[in-house]
Amino acid sequence: MAAPVGRHLASVLGRGHDLRLVRALEAFPRWSPSSTVATRCRIRGYRPACLAAGQRRTISHTTRRRFASIDQDFDINQIERESDEVDVCIVGGGPAGLSAAIRLKQLANEAGNEDFRVLLLEKAGELGDHIVSGNVIEPSALNELLPDWKDEDNPNRFENITPAKTDKMRFLTKNSSIPIPAPPQMHNHGNYIISLNQLSKWLGERAEEIGVEVYAGFAASEILYRQDGSVKGVATNDLGVGRNGKPKDSFERGMEFHARCTLLAEGCHGSLTKKVTRKFDLRRDSQPQTYGLGIKEVWEIDPAKFESGLIVHSMGYPLPSDTYGGGWMYHFGDNMVSIGLVVGLDYPNPWLAPYGEFQKMKHHPLYRHYLEGGKCISYAARTLNEGGFQSIPKCAFPGGALIGDTAGFLNVPKIKGTHTAMRSGMLAAESAFSALSSSKDTEGAVFLYDYEDKLRDSSIWKELKQVRNMRPSFHSPLGLYGGILYSGLEAYILRGMAPWTLKHKGRDHEATKPADQCKKIEYPKPDGKISFDILTSVSRTGTNHEEDQPCHLQVADWDKHAQKEWPTYKGVENRFCPAGVYEYVEDESKDLGVRFQINAQNCVHCKTCDIKVPDQDINWQTPQGGEGPNHSVGTPIFLIFANLLLCPYTIARAMSGKKEEERAPKRHRSSLEPEDATKLTSSLHDDSADGSTPFMEGTIDIVPDGDVLLELSGIAGVKKGQVSNRSFHGHLAQIKLRVSSHILSIGSPVLRADLGRTTPKAADETTIPLPKDDGDAMLLLCNILHLQHHKLPPRISAELLYRLAKTAEKYQCITATSRATVTWLDRLFHAKTPVDTFKMIETAFVLDEPIFFSRFTERWVRMDPVANKFVTRNTDPLIRKLALELQNRRHNSLAAVRAEIDLLVDPCSAAFSKSREHYIDYAPGMSSDVDGDGRPLSSICHVDKMAGTTYLGALRDAHIWPATTWPPTLGALLDAVKDFRIPDYDDCDECEFCDGVKEAFERNMMMVRLLHVERLWGICLDCFKAGGVNGGECRIEHAKVKAA
Repeated sequence: MAAPVGRHLASVLGRGHDLRLVRALEAFPRWSPSSTVATRCRIRGYRPACLAAGQRRTISHTTRRRFASIDQDFDINQIERESDEVDVCIVGGGPAGLSAAIRLKQLANEAGNEDFRVLLLEKAGELGDHIVSGNVIEPSALNELLPDWKDEDNPNRFENITPAKTDKMRFLTKNSSIPIPAPPQMHNHGNYIISLNQLSKWLGERAEEIGVEVYAGFAASEILYRQDGSVKGVATNDLGVGRNGKPKDSFERGMEFHARCTLLAEGCHGSLTKKVTRKFDLRRDSQPQTYGLGIKEVWEIDPAKFESGLIVHSMGYPLPSDTYGGGWMYHFGDNMVSIGLVVGLDYPNPWLAPYGEFQKMKHHPLYRHYLEGGKCISYAARTLNEGGFQSIPKCAFPGGALIGDTAGFLNVPKIKGTHTAMRSGMLAAESAFSALSSSKDTEGAVFLYDYEDKLRDSSIWKELKQVRNMRPSFHSPLGLYGGILYSGLEAYILRGMAPWTLKHKGRDHEATKPADQCKKIEYPKPDGKISFDILTSVSRTGTNHEEDQPCHLQVADWDKHAQKEWPTYKGVENRFCPAGVYEYVEDESKDLGVRFQINAQNCVHCKTCDIKVPDQDINWQTPQGGEGPNHSVGTPIFLIFANLLLCPYTIARAMSGKKEEERAPKRHRSSLEPEDATKLTSSLHDDSADGSTPFMEGTIDIVPDGDVLLELSGIAGVKKGQVSNRSFHGHLAQIKLRVSSHILSIGSPVLRADLGRTTPKAADETTIPLPKDDGDAMLLLCNILHLQHHKLPPRISAELLYRLAKTAEKYQCITATSRATVTWLDRLFHAKTPVDTFKMIETAFVLDEPIFFSRFTERWVRMDPVANKFVTRNTDPLIRKLALELQNRRHNSLAAVRAEIDLLVDPCSAAFSKSREHYIDYAPGMSSDVDGDGRPLSSICHVDKMAGTTYLGALRDAHIWPATTWPPTLGALLDAVKDFRIPDYDDCDECEFCDGVKEAFERNMMMVRLLHVERLWGICLDCFKAGGVNGGECRIEHAKVKAA
């Protein structure tokens, strides 16, 4: 391949350079326009953006090649986004967005306009994955949109429905339930219990059948505007951006979707809706929106207790009287129960935890009766709008509209919003199609003038206005009891005809009181049968986010946030979040004694933080498309295991059963003194070149309630009065790690086998002696397997990382370990102090880390001497082969660079040759006006041939290694050649011969720069392990691999 490419480029550069170019290119290892390691192979564990959920290469083609290190400051905004033109773009694949899309295509098809393009973007990997609801649906809107949605004659009918049969309304005290009359709005005759997740998937299928373009996995993150200020469309977020904001190997620019009409159906508190609302001041005539947090579980219960179609609602316990909210329980499907609690986010007590209240509610006899003996199979949480009629904003804006729950059409007393969301989507669709059809301007935006009028004339406006005073009535001095009394008056006597409209007190975050003004609430420890700790519940959501991406929970300054929030509210973020995302961790280096921490991987996209944080400095933004929770009816068990191995900070800590107060703020719990325990990992940092550390004795609890003790002969740490410079293997001190047998069995086949051969020494306790194991590495490995990432040090030495890799290899848990070591590898790669590069190559090889294997092999080839001494000590044939391959790669790269120097020197050398009569050998100090042949000096070009020839000759023989200096050398070479006045442009401005030399030199210079950045300096790990590397070339058919 190299030779044909070389000849083609030579023909482009001009005659006389063919052989030299071919020689340079043939010395180049398998040169091609996409020959970098990142693009030539699919790196395992780092899914390319082009294969991420929802990204289709037929739409997006902007995968960026990773160039050499000189390209690290690349600005991603320099890449122009690809765009697509549609008639209507809908953001959000919930009931409102899908109803609008279906209705638009119905109208277009009826009008004979089959080319009318309707495009729907959904941030979840599949439609429905981010949908959370009870849900008892009032079918009026669905009957209008798809009249045969449940007909027996329809082969595509929606089948998963349970007719509502029995309604119960209860007021709960701690141990009893009192029947109370339900308002007429809560009667469910003719309604159906469904999974809204499944309904969204079904609506998506119906939408695609009639021609709607549905793109799941595309997260719209930016509103685009025209020059006149109207909305032009949306752009999806960039993929493959690292946590530091810089593009990674898999970088792919987002796409722009331009539309004359853009409908936002993002659901409650949409991120784009916030931006549009601010820009067009859509809330200027409405009251602030108020919100509730809904927390839900789905259980499979004992068939003897199942009552199909039973609907139960409750008020009172466990919530205090100053907090609005209530519980529900719906029996549907085959022995399935949906149970949940809604807590109004205008609650005042910062010690209240909605998740803790939900766990308490399940232990009430009303609910416990049904749950005992059952199994919880899924968990979800999501905010919902409770502002009602008073809080509806202006819904139309130039170029688009708000539809569904993003506009706030939930009927709070009914506890229903699906039918109003669907109807609003249908009304917006009719307005949009009418506006687009009647507009003579085929390019500009449209304004949906009649959408607001249609809303006011619809059943949405009527039913929301009728119940407008019920939710605000709970702000009375009597709290819960005053709200119940007034709501009864409104429902049965006033019937929504009151001449007044009650107002909301303000925004939810403003209601939060300082912690010292409120009673602290203590929540009981979960029993693991009916109630669960928060991380166990998060594991049931199937949530997943790539670690190495910008945090989608944006806080400008974590330290400043802690300084503002902690003294007043004492960690309210940790309590209002239903997924354990926010924590305050004890840190003696901070003035407050704690530091603020965000565990974004746990996020279930409920958006409570954006609403409730008192200082309003958390901004929820969409992460990469396709990420987040997977709210199916039940999360498959393989997702839990996948999260255990691949997603930090979630499952194992949940399985450990620790109480909330045990997780924060203390981080190291063992039998040592507290001050010693906090220093447990301090000596694991890269302060010692040989990996030597002090030692400690005792028992360290990886998980406090673990049932296995791993017995080692020493471990890294600090103990008062004892410091040693020897490695831990020199000590006989005993150390034990308390771990979970369940997690060890999942994470390590070797330890699983050891557990099977070991007999417990005491009740529920097993001891496994590991006297020959590396205690330092085992401490790190156990914390990694149990996902105790907060206990891991930010940096470790290269030697210790190597030992950890070898220990993980021994216990066959490379997958979990490699995921956790990426940060350490990255910091060692960028460390200012030099590290043993060959040791890091071997570490990346053992950890199966292809990106860092490529980076460290590139560094070795370009910089380091051959590590003969290390190679002779290592008996592994693969490592010996690797050393030989690195030497071959370095030799070939050196030859290639010398060929590049020849490529640059040739045009200048040819100009200096005696056969070139054009130049005069003008040595310094010459004063004659004519040359030896009598020609005037002003008519020819001046050059010091002798000095120039000497310089170029020295350059050919120069020591041009290490290759990291080569790019700057190119610039110096260009400046130096100009100093020899080749040509002297001042005296020969119009000289075609001189211009030709200049152009040849500059073309070759450009080519050399391209050759340098495209060179495959490092080694592809996949190819090396497959035996496809030989003589500095990757011989794997990468195109076939990529196609597969």
